[in-house]
Amino acid sequence: MGSRIEGDVHYAGNVSFGATVNLPPASVTAANIQSAAGIEATKQQSRLRPIVMNGTDSGDVSVDETKVIHVARASGTIQGFRAGAVGPCTGDSTVDVDLTKNGTTVLSAAIQLDNTQAAYVLVEGTIGSPAIVAGDVLEVSFDATVGTGTLATGVFAQLVIDESPQ
Repeated sequence: MGSRIEGDVHYAGNVSFGATVNLPPASVTAANIQSAAGIEATKQQSRLRPIVMNGTDSGDVSVDETKVIHVARASGTIQGFRAGAVGPCTGDSTVDVDLTKNGTTVLSAAIQLDNTQAAYVLVEGTIGSPAIVAGDVLEVSFDATVGTGTLATGVFAQLVIDESPQ
C-alpha cells in the first residue's frame, strides 16, 4: 500500500529512491538542469545550422550546381531554409535555390533571388515536407539564369534542422 502526501514538501537534505520515479509532464525544465550536468550528446536533441555556398568563393558568380548540405544522423525536423547573396542580381537575372531530400524538393517553391534583394539579406523558403530520418541526404540546388543584367555573386544557403538524440 502506498502513501500520499497532499501539498508542498521541502527536504533540506538529499533524497534517494529505491525504485522508479514518475514525474508529471513538464515538471523538469531547463532551469532544473545544472550547467555542469554533463549530459551525453546521445541524449540531446541537436540544432544544426549548416551553410553551403554556390561556387568556392564569396566573389564567385552564381552557376548551376548541386551541393550536399547535410546527411541526417537521426530522425528530425527541418526548421528553416534560407538563401541570400553577397552581391545581388541585376536586371532580370535570377538564381533559384532549392532544398531537396533524397532528390525530391522539400520546399513549396524554390527560393528565387533577383534584383529585389539587397546584399546579405536572407530570403526564407517555405518548408513543405519537414520530416527527415537517419540517412536522408539533403542537397541545395542552385539554378542560375542570366538575363539582361548580371547574376548574383556569393550566393549561399543555410539550413536549420533539429535532430533527435542518436
